[in-house]
Amino acid sequence: MILTGCSKGPQPLNFGTDQCEHCRMTISDKKFGAEIVNDKGKAYKFDAAECMIKYLNSETTDENNYMLLVIDYNQPETLIDAKSAAYIVSPLIKSPMGEDLAAFKSKKDAEEELNKIKNGNIYTWDEIKNKLK
Repeated sequence: MILTGCSKGPQPLNFGTDQCEHCRMTISDKKFGAEIVNDKGKAYKFDAAECMIKYLNSETTDENNYMLLVIDYNQPETLIDAKSAAYIVSPLIKSPMGEDLAAFKSKKDAEEELNKIKNGNIYTWDEIKNKLK
């Protein structure tokens, strides 16, 4: 699912320009990144899924009121639904914030990647959120 352009929808990440809402680093790696879009259409951009998760864990808001998106590791720059994505944590994946975390469109895609790298674990949205608390 590619999500683009409507006034209340996701906004493209501007690599090399946008800053992470959580850690303030410049968003630069096209295989990582995340975005929250609130019900008014305001987008909050992140350099990695782990920054978005840590941001959500520190807020008192109900995440069900927001569109949560992560970049599909297999399709750089492509935002996908964070809640339905599968996640791999592996020391062989070097994400920007050091959690070694990558998002995948489906569990099948994550399993295929894990079969290639042979090192890591697969998580659901709820599992990865709990792991990063």
